[in-house]
Amino acid sequence: MAADFRARHGQSAMIVCSCNVICDRRIKKAIDRLRASEPNTLMTPGKVFKQLGCRPSCGTCLTHIAKLIHEAPEAFSDKGENPARPRGTSRTSNRGLEERMAI
Repeated sequence: MAADFRARHGQSAMIVCSCNVICDRRIKKAIDRLRASEPNTLMTPGKVFKQLGCRPSCGTCLTHIAKLIHEAPEAFSDKGENPARPRGTSRTSNRGLEERMAI
């Protein structure tokens, strides 16, 4: 099975979602298509899955997909803004949120 996957996606492709057998290249292409079609929208892993025509199953891949969204070359506009992050928020604005919401 691994040899078949490598033959279709290349030697350096990494499986990100093992439930749906989706590699990082397909996810990056889906992110690029979404950015081209909806440049001013908040990008989420759910939208990436919808673009790929599937749904997350176990959810283990969601954090990695979120990282790929933020690492995408198109993630920053000419003004240095990140369209994946709503205006007025920053990485530090939610610092300590986990502690405040802990039950």
